[in-house]
Amino acid sequence: MQADRPLKIMNEDFQNQNTNTGQRRATHDKGRQSARLYARTWAYSWNYWRRHPKLVIGVLAASCLMIAADAISPWLAGRVVDAITVEKSFTAGLWGVAGYVAIMAMFHASKHVTEQLWIRLAPKCMEQIVNDAFRRVQRFSSDWHANSFAGAVVRKITRGKWGFDLYGDTLLWGVFPASVILIGCSAMLLVQWWQVGLFVAVMGSVYVGVSILLATNWIGPANQKQVAQDSKISALLADALSCNAVVKAFGSETREDQRIAKAARLWHLRARRSWGRAVGSGGFQGVMVTVMMAGALTLAMWLWHTGQATTGDVVVIMSTIHVVNAYLRFVGQHAEQLQKSVNEMEDIINFMDQEITIRDVPNAPPFQAAVNDSLDGAANGARGGIAGGIAGGGRGGDIRFENVTFRYGGQKRALYRDFNLEIAPGERIGLVGPSGSGKSTFVKLLQRLYDLDEGRILIDGQDIALVQQSSLRRALAMVPQEPILFHRSLAENIAYGRPGASRSAIVEAAKEALAHDFIMRLPDGYNTLVGERGVKLSGGERQRVAIARALLADAPVLILDEATAALDSIAEAEIQRALDRLMAGRTTLVVAHRLATVQNMDRILVFDQGRIVEEGSHTQLLQREDGHYRALFAEQALGLMDGLDEAQKAALLAAKEAGIQSGKVARLNNGAA
Repeated sequence: MQADRPLKIMNEDFQNQNTNTGQRRATHDKGRQSARLYARTWAYSWNYWRRHPKLVIGVLAASCLMIAADAISPWLAGRVVDAITVEKSFTAGLWGVAGYVAIMAMFHASKHVTEQLWIRLAPKCMEQIVNDAFRRVQRFSSDWHANSFAGAVVRKITRGKWGFDLYGDTLLWGVFPASVILIGCSAMLLVQWWQVGLFVAVMGSVYVGVSILLATNWIGPANQKQVAQDSKISALLADALSCNAVVKAFGSETREDQRIAKAARLWHLRARRSWGRAVGSGGFQGVMVTVMMAGALTLAMWLWHTGQATTGDVVVIMSTIHVVNAYLRFVGQHAEQLQKSVNEMEDIINFMDQEITIRDVPNAPPFQAAVNDSLDGAANGARGGIAGGIAGGGRGGDIRFENVTFRYGGQKRALYRDFNLEIAPGERIGLVGPSGSGKSTFVKLLQRLYDLDEGRILIDGQDIALVQQSSLRRALAMVPQEPILFHRSLAENIAYGRPGASRSAIVEAAKEALAHDFIMRLPDGYNTLVGERGVKLSGGERQRVAIARALLADAPVLILDEATAALDSIAEAEIQRALDRLMAGRTTLVVAHRLATVQNMDRILVFDQGRIVEEGSHTQLLQREDGHYRALFAEQALGLMDGLDEAQKAALLAAKEAGIQSGKVARLNNGAA
């Protein structure tokens, strides 16, 4: 046992040494991260300030005058005292008073000018920050938006804007003046009384250094956690409020209350820790300031006692120390505010630093839809009567996938590999297949929501990767399964794809979409606000508005993603009539799980694991024994048999076994629905 003890002690010492080394390395890494964050914040802020050089120069010049006036005032006060006590000259005293008053007037005038210029500069920069952040976030990928809480993103942008304001205020009114005063006053004291000057310089530097260390290494981490929890609360609030109908449907108000209360409690604990550290830091800094003042004033009294300073000199030293103290007293608070502002700006800076994955190539031209002379003249006329065309007045819609290979990020297996497809202008295409087969990906690639690994996609002979994204997407009108409307008027929602549309064009599109009648029954008609995401309207009404929006956009390519899946049979029949109008003369892609919606398509593409395993018309595909489409159709038809009479069941079974004419199958299926 005794022989083992030295070895045990050596092992413990070795472990302690490793622990200490790890702690030092972690502290060093934390310091480097903090320095990097401060550098990024300065670069980000300077990028906005430098856009307004005249205002920045004016602010700095006026601020320097204000600081200089404050630094000089103790010398003038000392000269007045010497004029009275040493020279005993009334005239010299009056001149000293006049100089002191002039300096104070310069201080207040320059302070006023600084404030006036700053309130012009700061709001301009904050306006640009919000615009830039929103512009940036808008262009992030669909995956990014799908994985981000909208409420948290909004909170990060608004908090970053106010963080920038706090950052600028702290630098202009705190850090910059305090630094200039400490350096300037220490230099002036060094010239005349080196002992006092050296003491003030050393103690002031120590005070500033300790304040910065406390703010970055002690207060900062706690503040970061508080800020993160603040974003989480915003996200949870937005999530619960936007889904209030679901909360009410399940009577879950109390459960959501508890969820928010739990998050708010954690924020409270983190805020108390952060603020508690700030208060503790302030108390320690107060002790340091008191020690500095006591030491400087003791030195001043010693200089007077030894005859090295006059009474006026003592007044100069005391007044200078008070000026320095007035600025340094809040350095700790400024350091904390600086750290707080840096933490609050971190998210918005990350937005600006984050790469936009889908970019336009340099000098990308706008997409130009081709004129399609082969389309039915009446169809073209109907389209032109509502919207008058898109960029270039085109009526195209020729789509080609050439040797396309695509895999989602992080996946080894490609969903599409050497995928090829041609769709003629004006052709109506149904996309069917099991979930995950590649139907939705097909649409996303056509919209260029993702870039390809290999190959290219052409619309009207133009590579979609080489044209402007915005113009490309304006050529693709989409009616989704769940239409999303803005909390704006019905007229604004219908005209969203064509903002300059006249009221008559909006009304005409609404009539074509069978939306005009219900709109006119609303108290404010086309000026009715629809609520967030269109919550004030029924599902069928929202769908009609979405169709009217697509009609008015008048894009050559139309995408319908289960556009009638959520509707009852009566509403579906009405919407289908509106969709038939919308499809006239357009290349149409219909993504469907319910095969009844694609029976009248010119061609149906059956997807499976990123491949087209079958294609043809509804009738052709039903006649293929052991075909994928026939199996899907039979599965859906048999799923409707519950509650049918024997004759209907026998008819559906016959459709499964042998296949029958398309019209009869459609009638039976519609009757079952």
